[in-house]
Amino acid sequence: MGDPAKADESLIPCENYLGFGHEDYSTIDHKYRLVKGRYGLCNENLIDDTHISFLHLGQFESGNRVHTMPEVSQEKPWIRSRWFDQHEKISPFFHMLFDVDYEIAPRALVGHFHPPATHVVWIEMYNPKAPSEKPRVLRVALAFTPETETTTHWFWAESRNFHQKDPAWDAFASDTSWAIQDQDFSATPRNRWRAGHRQSCVSEISTGRLRRACRLSRETQTARSDR
Repeated sequence: MGDPAKADESLIPCENYLGFGHEDYSTIDHKYRLVKGRYGLCNENLIDDTHISFLHLGQFESGNRVHTMPEVSQEKPWIRSRWFDQHEKISPFFHMLFDVDYEIAPRALVGHFHPPATHVVWIEMYNPKAPSEKPRVLRVALAFTPETETTTHWFWAESRNFHQKDPAWDAFASDTSWAIQDQDFSATPRNRWRAGHRQSCVSEISTGRLRRACRLSRETQTARSDR
């Protein structure tokens, strides 16, 4: 779709530009999916992050953010948004994902959008018991290209600044990422055929992946305690 002769590869952001070149971070995975949804809708899903409060409620989100306005600014060429809650109730899902045990903690969600189709999103989890300590950060970079008017190539990569070079934790993070994105993909219009059956299938897939992720998490924590 489109004219290949007009494609300018110099405009594709490099890994360092996307924030993956820092020595404190290790890249978890590079992934791809073909989405049965419009290119514009995929971008909109990330630009309008209010969807997190209902689509990912109970896993990715506790629900507080629906009542909080993000800070939005433009830092050319990026459009930046940052949501921050000083007293966020940390969900059991995030307890596993960030390997933390506190119930209430400062948390931030930051999003950078580079038009027309590159996004960098990251979560900052702060330790309420050590305010001066650097936050644990999980960063995701995403890019979209249209295949047709109703299908889109979805690319993404993840990195983190904790549990680096830990294969078991890599597998855990990968499974949780797939489970979350299953929810996003199920919400696109072309994936709503036989909606009840489709949503049921996606729920079962996501639940299965989350169960595997929980098992890997427990195995990883046991292995670390035995060292």
